[in-house]
Amino acid sequence: MPKSFIQIDNLNSGIPKDNMKGNGLAMVYGCDIYSQPGLIHSSKKSFPNTNKVSTIASPIMGFEDYYYDGITYTLAYTAGGDIYYYRTTAPAGWVLIGTFTGGFCGYMKTFGDKLYFTTTAYLGELSGDPLTWANWNQTWNSLYMTVTVSEPSYLCEFDGDLYVANRRWIGKLYGDGSTWVDDALVLPEGSGVNMMCKWNNKLIISANTTSPISPTVQPLAENTSSVYFWDGITSSYEQKIDVPPRCNIVFNYNETLFIFVNNTIYVYNGADFESYREIPSTRISYLMEGEDPYILPNAILNYRDNMLFGFYFSGGSTYLINGLYSFANLADDYGYSLSIPYIVAGSSDINIYAIFNSKRLGVLVSHANLTGSTAYNIASETASKLITGPLFITTPIIVGDQFGKLVQGVRLDFADTFAADDAVNVYYRINEQCNGYNFANDWVLLGSIIQGNYDQVLYGINKRAKTIQFRFNLESSVNVDNPGPTIRKINIY
Repeated sequence: MPKSFIQIDNLNSGIPKDNMKGNGLAMVYGCDIYSQPGLIHSSKKSFPNTNKVSTIASPIMGFEDYYYDGITYTLAYTAGGDIYYYRTTAPAGWVLIGTFTGGFCGYMKTFGDKLYFTTTAYLGELSGDPLTWANWNQTWNSLYMTVTVSEPSYLCEFDGDLYVANRRWIGKLYGDGSTWVDDALVLPEGSGVNMMCKWNNKLIISANTTSPISPTVQPLAENTSSVYFWDGITSSYEQKIDVPPRCNIVFNYNETLFIFVNNTIYVYNGADFESYREIPSTRISYLMEGEDPYILPNAILNYRDNMLFGFYFSGGSTYLINGLYSFANLADDYGYSLSIPYIVAGSSDINIYAIFNSKRLGVLVSHANLTGSTAYNIASETASKLITGPLFITTPIIVGDQFGKLVQGVRLDFADTFAADDAVNVYYRINEQCNGYNFANDWVLLGSIIQGNYDQVLYGINKRAKTIQFRFNLESSVNVDNPGPTIRKINIY
């Protein structure tokens, strides 16, 4: 067998900081790099629109589980104030409980044995049977400031108390469930809180100098964002760090503090936030006004020790491949790895509003088609593989030499033998067709790796390439016990 001139075996590094360089992969879509470190295969889960779906008139902005009288109710709410629950008895499906006066629900959170929610002017309380609409007290306590529907008031539990972000005022509901202070902390003039999280015995707060980011209003590029550190007790914050504009997400992942600014992940180094990883776009430059991708506060969670999130696109056009992204610390050998292991509704052309891990229903994803659609859906986790695909990985752009390296073919090293219905369809593109930002176009089919040739070199390129890039589409049966083609190494000849 000839000797390969390029070997790519760092498959678990996922999507790199620079998706055109490195001994790794430029894109991982619908594939699992986590369950078997050192190997990659198709994900055993997907998120189709199944029987847990209802087509609703406005997008579901969040979910919450609420326990009452021996039953866990999974609730869903729209920005328009419609409150649904999922009925598990026949006919199963999402059922409208009622609509808030004023037509708005900001956020919702279970605290103690009750559930709290925000409207434009009030912190509301649910006590008792959620199916009895009279139990939803929509005027339980006043917020400090009446806000618009584009400024939802975020809720976060910290150190036994519930905190309510209301523009630049943060209210505090004490653990006794009755003592309420509407201005426990006041941020600087012009601030608007986007999200809060608990980290290192502090409440961490992200805020912009205009209205909080929402699907209808977001700050302009010249405005500033800041992250505040607060102990939840004193009347002033302990630390303020200015960060790049449009910081809407603060997230504690395994006691490491991250923020998101559009498509860039930053990590806290003990003194400041430093850029750590950029989500690759599908074109070289897309951050024009009105086109920005960002994550809504309900569209990120810790799921099975992975940071799981999805994007919303403000301009109606996607310049990222969308799905459920995973950002996880595999092991010391690999560090943090980024991938898109889960495909939602068989499409990357979607907006994601909320992700929630329900005790009864598993992971739920609120989403909609990106353009031209008024159909808002809820996709749910299923223990089956998406076989309509494509599930694929791509290599970085591989540089030959100034005269062009003769490239003949490719061989994959597999961890297991092939099943009869396994296949890897191999594509390539060379020289001017190489585009690290576009994962869909200009590919030339080299051939298919199947059971009869899986241990051989797939020849047929025979071209001199100054640059070359490969894409591998993974195909396998619907049987979840068969992980499909399990790749260990990519060899280029």
